[in-house]
Amino acid sequence: AVVSTQSGHYGRGNTKISLNSFALIPVCFLLVKRTLLLPMSTLPRRVTAQMPRVLRVALCVFVVLGRSETVSTSRVTADNDWTTLSLPAPTNHLKVGIISDIHMYDDADEQCSNLQGKYGNVQCDSTEPLVDLAVSSLYKTLATDSKETPAPFILYLGDSSWHFKRTDKPKDIQHIIDLNNKVFKKFTDNSNRTPVIATLGNNDFPLKNSLNVTDFYPYVSQMYRSLAEVPGVAEVAEDFEETFHYGGYFSVKVIPYSITVLSLNTLYFSDSVDDRGRVEYANSQLKWINRVLSELKEGEKAIFIGHHPPGVSLYYLYKKNGAIGQWYKNTMDRFTNIYKKHKEKIISGFYGHCHTDIFNVERDNMVAFTVPSVSPVYGGQPSFQIAYLSQPSVMTSGDLVDLVTYHTWLDYYTRSKKVPQFRVSSSWRNLLQIGDLTLESLSNITSKIIDSTTNFYIHVAMKNKMYQESFMPMLPPIIHYCFTSSISKNRFLDCLEDSNYDVKDFVLNSNRL
Repeated sequence: AVVSTQSGHYGRGNTKISLNSFALIPVCFLLVKRTLLLPMSTLPRRVTAQMPRVLRVALCVFVVLGRSETVSTSRVTADNDWTTLSLPAPTNHLKVGIISDIHMYDDADEQCSNLQGKYGNVQCDSTEPLVDLAVSSLYKTLATDSKETPAPFILYLGDSSWHFKRTDKPKDIQHIIDLNNKVFKKFTDNSNRTPVIATLGNNDFPLKNSLNVTDFYPYVSQMYRSLAEVPGVAEVAEDFEETFHYGGYFSVKVIPYSITVLSLNTLYFSDSVDDRGRVEYANSQLKWINRVLSELKEGEKAIFIGHHPPGVSLYYLYKKNGAIGQWYKNTMDRFTNIYKKHKEKIISGFYGHCHTDIFNVERDNMVAFTVPSVSPVYGGQPSFQIAYLSQPSVMTSGDLVDLVTYHTWLDYYTRSKKVPQFRVSSSWRNLLQIGDLTLESLSNITSKIIDSTTNFYIHVAMKNKMYQESFMPMLPPIIHYCFTSSISKNRFLDCLEDSNYDVKDFVLNSNRL
């Protein structure tokens, strides 16, 4: 079963190799390099590692050509990518642009040592031309010629700055202001009538992962307010200065659709931050979340955005064979209770930081989507997403119908010296073959993930490239099922145990983390 949402078909005549097949080429390359099993291979790693190279190459060719399919359509363009999907595209729905982890270089001395070409390459952070291209492509994708289609808005999930590694030259407040202004201006240069609601990332602070900057929030508050506020379209809450100056969080009401976006400062929730006073700020923010949701009127709904996602850390799952929550347990528990209490009012939550494309859902509790990055520094391809909300109106906002990823194969374009093109990569709605992405629908579909032959498992294998490793290891499907169907660490471990998975070593490793 091949992920059927790759955009476009290439070739001559009626028999064409789809981009579904091309997507396996990098996997084959890694197999030839003896670093990866093919996703559907049942051969142990040691067997493939001992194969003669010519046999491994032949196996790759067989798999790619075996994924070929016969089609009668001509080459698909960016304007009709949806013709390759088995479910019809949502029509006359509100489109919401989502973009995260831009990580743009602004210092030549700090750029990647093997940076290649104008638009850069995988394993490096984003060059400015790549950021320009990604942002402009996002706006073009959101654009519509139909007066019946609602005007869009954009969610930016933080981390404008490149991965700064020098400890002898920390970024000062003015550096952060200048860099964020530079990135934010790329949004407003494309349209000053499209609200862009942003959240703070861990690399948006002068000291990464540190909250010990008491004067920082007032310095940058006007930037975030100006980006989000569009008269008659979006307005920040009356308590903006109070909440942002205190803790870097705020809410924005998108007026035409009665949607309130809560921009969370997840550094106070994150396990990677242990500053003194964190608990006090986290508790204040949780009380604020509950109050904002409680004050929503009938028909109004909310969207959460934040940088650090809730749930179990992918990094520790794949690299340490153990589980650790990305948020502190007490914070996670309280947030989950608030979400469950108000779940009928919540459309969804969108988060960045992990540079990957995945979701977590706990039945009857909550759902969280982790969004891929623009920066290709950890091996992923530059990406952004479009969320479709159903039938929004002045009176009520709709549910989340689909979340579509657009990405570009940067290495290919860099080698061929062509301008990269962002095209449809995948659609969660199509991938899971469900009508929408509501909490109920996603809760009902997660059991299918256990089947290792489903599109979902190949999607996980192909797309979740983490933390400077070429591809993530191929863990048992039950691990992916429990990860996707759990938010808390305890729920994840209980899921494994309920599935008769041997969790002894896993639990031991988890307790050590």
